[in-house]
Amino acid sequence: MIIIIEILSVVIRKYWNYLDNHFNNGEFLELLLQFTFRQDVLDCYYQCLDIWCSIFEALSDRPGCIEK
Repeated sequence: MIIIIEILSVVIRKYWNYLDNHFNNGEFLELLLQFTFRQDVLDCYYQCLDIWCSIFEALSDRPGCIEK
């Protein structure tokens, strides 16, 4: 399971902006959310949360993103 999380982490960090511009990410985010909360090992759960942080950082770097 750790390998899958590490691969997801690398893909999200390097290619999120590309993927976000070319694909509908709603289904992916829903699956990632389910995957995150199914982690039994605490370290895996924290790694999934780190992936979410990367996604939020990429979204906040977008032009036109307004912080409230």
